[in-house]
Amino acid sequence: MFRTTIAIHDAMRADFESLPGPQQVKLFDELCLSGVKSPEWWFNVLLAEQEELPEGILD
Repeated sequence: MFRTTIAIHDAMRADFESLPGPQQVKLFDELCLSGVKSPEWWFNVLLAEQEELPEGILD
């Protein structure tokens, strides 16, 4: 199960990183407001490993 979770997170991260910066910001905001998991969880899964964060992501 642990490997499956890692694979799912990796796939989510790859899809997220394929989006242009403004779309990443919009999707991240929507996910944080959705009530599904916490904003910290979404940050850790989608953004923590990015070397450069999209402009406006933490506003």
